[in-house]
Amino acid sequence: MRITAVSITAIAFSLTVVGCTPAAPGPQPGPASSSSPSISAPPGIDLDSAAAKPLLVGPDGGHVLLSSGDWTVVVSVPRGAVPAGTNWTVAPLRTAPSGIPDALAPGIYVDEAGQAPAVDCMVAFATLGAAHPDATIVKLSEDGLSSQVVASQRQDTKAGTVLVAEVSGFSGYGVGKAPAAARKTASDQRKKKGGAPYAISVHDTVKFNVEDWKFQFTLDMNLAGGSGDGTGTYTGNTTLAFSGNYAKDLAGVIKGLGKVSGSAKGSANAFLFDSTDPLMPLLDDFPYQMDDPSGYGSVTVASSGGLSMLAKAPAGTVTVPTIKAKKNLIVPFRIKVDGTKVTVEISKIGEFSGDLVKL
Repeated sequence: MRITAVSITAIAFSLTVVGCTPAAPGPQPGPASSSSPSISAPPGIDLDSAAAKPLLVGPDGGHVLLSSGDWTVVVSVPRGAVPAGTNWTVAPLRTAPSGIPDALAPGIYVDEAGQAPAVDCMVAFATLGAAHPDATIVKLSEDGLSSQVVASQRQDTKAGTVLVAEVSGFSGYGVGKAPAAARKTASDQRKKKGGAPYAISVHDTVKFNVEDWKFQFTLDMNLAGGSGDGTGTYTGNTTLAFSGNYAKDLAGVIKGLGKVSGSAKGSANAFLFDSTDPLMPLLDDFPYQMDDPSGYGSVTVASSGGLSMLAKAPAGTVTVPTIKAKKNLIVPFRIKVDGTKVTVEISKIGEFSGDLVKL
């Protein structure tokens, strides 16, 4: 039998992490009535009243999904934001108001029925295909003549783009373009206002075998953020390190040895939902095993590392489940919260256990 030296080399990679769903599933939107709910908006905001939907808030909150141009929109109200039984109405706009000069979506309008939320709510816009790099959620003035950039968390997937924002109150929201400086200012103001009452802390290792390779992946994740009940945006740092060892002994005749190692480190963000399911299918780029996740996130590696392996084995190659070399590669993850326990799942690697800590 001929022995062949197999050399496999992968260069630097970057990591982006995504994932999380509600700790407890929220109520489904109320049944649609035969006629559209009544809704009105100030002059300057052109509502599509026929497409309006009710948003009935129950004891666990509520959410509604509708369309705005090429975008899908989710409005979510967490438990305790308004009294159970409160019935809001949400409608898409026919056209983008003049207050969004570089509009990418017409937008939506929320009628709070005189009952403003006591805690932050969530609005998310998702579109198939990559959105403009300067895309952000904006809040409309009551007359639609001006708009304000809202701190938005962006997730790009193979399917498209998702923008998510925590908001302290509703009127009209849309998607427009804003320079990086304006988006950063909005994000900084949001962080200063919201604080960081919770932390997601994961320090865990998973192991698995592929043929005669033994792999070990270690995830160190430290994110801070959240709101009064733990939902909301989180930011921080994440490191994913891995190593592999190859050894095969066939009746003492053939023995191959090989090693592989590498790591990626970068800034991370995540979003934990309350009563809203993750937007589908934009956050399902690859098969997940996790049932009922609570959210998603992403990590972007600023610097790059490398890995290489050299193994002597019988003629042929072995498939190694490492991340392909590509700068700023997005590697999605999902996250699940059960009380104070957190599980982070990275596809093809495994599930890592951690904690949700009240700061």
